[in-house]
Amino acid sequence: MQVELVKCPVCGGEYNPLRARAVAVLDGRVRAFCSNACKELGLKGERPAIPVEPDEPDPPSRWEQLSVRAALGTMLLGGAVLVLALCGRTAPKAVAAIAPAAMRPIAAPSAKEALSLVTARDAQADDDLWIHPLAGPIRRLPVRDTRRFGAPREGMRPEECRGGHCGVDLGTIRGDIVMAVHDGVVERVERDPTVGGHIGDEGRFIMILHKGGTITTSYMHLDGIREDLRPGVPVKVGEAIGTVGSTGVLHSGPHLHFAISVRKTPDSEQLFIDPEPLLHLWPLKAHAIASLHRMEPSPPVRATTTARADAPASGM
Repeated sequence: MQVELVKCPVCGGEYNPLRARAVAVLDGRVRAFCSNACKELGLKGERPAIPVEPDEPDPPSRWEQLSVRAALGTMLLGGAVLVLALCGRTAPKAVAAIAPAAMRPIAAPSAKEALSLVTARDAQADDDLWIHPLAGPIRRLPVRDTRRFGAPREGMRPEECRGGHCGVDLGTIRGDIVMAVHDGVVERVERDPTVGGHIGDEGRFIMILHKGGTITTSYMHLDGIREDLRPGVPVKVGEAIGTVGSTGVLHSGPHLHFAISVRKTPDSEQLFIDPEPLLHLWPLKAHAIASLHRMEPSPPVRATTTARADAPASGM
């Protein structure tokens, strides 16, 4: 299946949305551009005096290659069925049994395919590095089953989270530095610990987009958040973005709720994956990249917070 090209909102040139790297958050929405030059003009609200050449197209991704192979296989199978039917060698029931399989829609990415996005190196990048989100010499991992992906939680949960926890809970020390695990662009920052996200118990949190908006990482229950972070601000792997806290938490104490979701395109539905296998592999950084920005401390938390990371009736 061939990927449909889209037009750049600045120069009108066509490009592959799955391979877009020039991404920014404008008016609360993710915008992709064909090149960094168009991205800069788009942020300023300008248009080029002369047409801007789009970035050199990237080689087709694994999904695109698989889609093309699936399309060719479907065409060959359809041709074979037609020939056999015309020759009278295939009964109508056999044709009916083959046709639905050939027309079956392409399935959503599996967990294995999603993991390949965050482990495979990008051949076009100088350094496609992913790291553990907590700075220090010790590798912090979930210490109890209640802190692992899929642990029982209240409320409606995505199916891939097994009806429960859509991330992992790491660390126990308030004030430990939280880092961006990969180069990206800030999608959302919530500084009010009583607002949280869609169910109100995430506390203070940051969401970062990676690889053209196809991967999102979330960092929840933060105490401090870097003062300059706003939607659209780029971050580099290893940059300090906040500190471990307990905002939105009722009983379990300070910890970082870390989650990863993957999309085939920036506008498609997200799929949560278990970060724990990656946290066993991603390298540690003893210290975050130095930052001249202060960490805004958390304001007082009202007694309405509900997240309980260590109990069956808890938040994300």
